[in-house]
Amino acid sequence: MMRFLRNAAIAVVLVCASPATADGVDPLYDADGTYLGDVEIVGDVVDQTGTAYARLDIRSLRVSLYVDPDAVYVMLDPNNPIIRGQTPFSGYWIGWDPDPSGNWRRCDYGVYPDHAGRNHQLYGDLIWTNLRYSDQEGLVFAVDLGFCGDQITSWATNYGGAADAGHGGAGMDPWDLDHVRDVCGNASDLQERAVGCSRVIAHPEASVDDVTWGLWSRAYVRCGQSVPDTEIVADLMTAVRLDPYTWQEYFRNAGGYAGPLDGLVSYELYEAVGRYVTGGCQ
Repeated sequence: MMRFLRNAAIAVVLVCASPATADGVDPLYDADGTYLGDVEIVGDVVDQTGTAYARLDIRSLRVSLYVDPDAVYVMLDPNNPIIRGQTPFSGYWIGWDPDPSGNWRRCDYGVYPDHAGRNHQLYGDLIWTNLRYSDQEGLVFAVDLGFCGDQITSWATNYGGAADAGHGGAGMDPWDLDHVRDVCGNASDLQERAVGCSRVIAHPEASVDDVTWGLWSRAYVRCGQSVPDTEIVADLMTAVRLDPYTWQEYFRNAGGYAGPLDGLVSYELYEAVGRYVTGGCQ
């Protein structure tokens, strides 16, 4: 089971999808527009590892979602980078019964603890994405689920209308590897490309080459944007550590690295990455 690092963005306003859900309750709909039940913000918890989550319950399914608080408490502004860039936030979910939702069964192996350390036999990973905000619609978000460690796929949205960007409606699965590779490499909107690259990096079927390419591509499209250089350097250095020799050659050809081609991560290589980023990734 994957565990996730918490994003450091400041959370300032309680998520409110529309005036009717100002109490922290939202309806959820599946890909066919079928109402699944309400998801309700229960409160903030800290799990056994010290990681903070917002806990949300779907009582009709007897399921709890544990979501990065920065996804749930967000400044309601269409220009908020988290909303405009459709930043994916990671978390996990657990079921309170072995068979809480009809077609779901307990996992075939292992158990997973909730925030209080109680073990559950039904669990999975999740991605929460805030898709857009307007005064008319409120905040529209999607919840993508994985089951018992399987690949995360599109599951539900609080928007009961037509399908939107593959979430909560028929169409391309937003976690299809070929699809997210295409978005990462070719989308015209840089924010959309960065989201696609993030999904390539996180994809359970991604190869090492996919991950290093996704890291480099995300760094490249975010370079010169309102993203700290430290985050861009972190992406590139993660790629470097996965395949030092290839990146020694790359940065040598880019003119920023004069060290040996020995496949070892060195301070010279780190400095070359820093110069590349401060130079605008050119």
